Amino acid sequence: MEKKDGTLTGSNAVAIRPGEIDSCPTGTGCSARMVLLHAQGKVGIGETSRTRSIIGSEFVCGITSKTTVGDRSGIVPTVSGRAWITETKHLLLDPSDPWQEGYRLSDT
Repeated sequence: MEKKDGTLTGSNAVAIRPGEIDSCPTGTGCSARMVLLHAQGKVGIGETSRTRSIIGSEFVCGITSKTTVGDRSGIVPTVSGRAWITETKHLLLDPSDPWQEGYRLSDT
């Protein structure tokens, strides 16, 4: 990422199975990038970055505040831009599933 007009600006691509690329920078990806940039000291509270997809769509991401999740430090990100819903899914949990909340490899 490089600074343009005082804002960190960069491009990214999000690969989707099977071999497709998302048309937007994705809010999840932008939020994760903001966590890393903040940890590296490149973006502070109240600052923003601009992320562009390979087709030119953009999201502007910011950091509202710091937070703590369990024993880990984190941020409260903001994401603005434009996207369209292309699919919705309904996920169900079986009440008898002993791993409803997932598991770690060390659990196996």
